[in-house]
Amino acid sequence: IEKVKEEPIYRIEINEDNTVQTTCYEMLDAFNPELKNYYETLDDLPKWVQDKISVLMLLDHTKVNEEVKGVGRRISKNVYWVFNGELDGNDPRRES
Repeated sequence: IEKVKEEPIYRIEINEDNTVQTTCYEMLDAFNPELKNYYETLDDLPKWVQDKISVLMLLDHTKVNEEVKGVGRRISKNVYWVFNGELDGNDPRRES
């Protein structure tokens, strides 16, 4: 639960029709989720989310997966937890 206090976590679910649903878990005061609740396709997600899901898709969904630092976890075949930011201060939302 400490990670949720530091940075929001998004639950990303890819549906059978390739639409995407997101839920934000956060405990920050006055936080406004960066992602919409629904996307037509994965390509409609912000690039930083697409990049993190690409990494998590490499994990075997039939096993209990460890957290990938600064990225998230693969929970099942179509469900991912994606971290928004990193505890080391390297926030992927910032422009380079």
